[in-house]
Amino acid sequence: MHIRQVENAIYLLQYFAETGRASTLTEIAKNFSWPISSTFKLINTLAHHGYLYEPLQRGIFYPTPKLFELAKTINAKAPLPPLFDELLNELNVETNETVWIAGRSGLNAIFLKVIQSKQLIRYTAEVGWQVPLFATATGQAILSKLSKHQIDSILDKSDYTKYSSTTPSTKEEVLKRIDHSINRGWFSSSSSFTPDLGGVSIPIEIDNKIYAVTTAVPCFRLDSQEEHIAEIMTRIINKWMT
Repeated sequence: MHIRQVENAIYLLQYFAETGRASTLTEIAKNFSWPISSTFKLINTLAHHGYLYEPLQRGIFYPTPKLFELAKTINAKAPLPPLFDELLNELNVETNETVWIAGRSGLNAIFLKVIQSKQLIRYTAEVGWQVPLFATATGQAILSKLSKHQIDSILDKSDYTKYSSTTPSTKEEVLKRIDHSINRGWFSSSSSFTPDLGGVSIPIEIDNKIYAVTTAVPCFRLDSQEEHIAEIMTRIINKWMT
């Protein structure tokens, strides 16, 4: 059993993907042999919810970027590989710090799974939180696995908000940090986005999807434990990824 109105909405979106051009109500109705009244209701509904707009002139419709952003968010929040549960649990126990898995969402990294530290003073985070790619260890780890074109596109669009004195302020500075981190095998940041909090991050790839595994630590503990935490993370990630 199928719902005709839902099918028609799918057909319409596929039509725009195939033609790659804005179209009038009449053109759409003729293409599908739909009644003008039904076509108008469908287009009006999608436009009301922000999925269609009139980019050239009144009466000529095309999908908005909202659909693309929705698809990216759904993809970023897709169910995680089962091994991530064990990996994060082990990392949380060994470091006694807050740990997470993050994926890319536009210009940000979005937290997909988080396990909190049980320490009184800790980095508190939640699934769904987002941090800028350019400013954080998590974000730079994800960037390191993208193509040069993708990195350039993201960094050219970044606003370089100065969250603290340690926040990178230019594209060149971010690229320099990425190169340095690739050479040593792990990424780190300290108060670059959140004051007095930092982290160590390592990128991983599974099923052609890029993630960052991060251990988040208050700066007063990170300063003396950064390399040790990186060693623990490398060992555990290698164990679960081989």
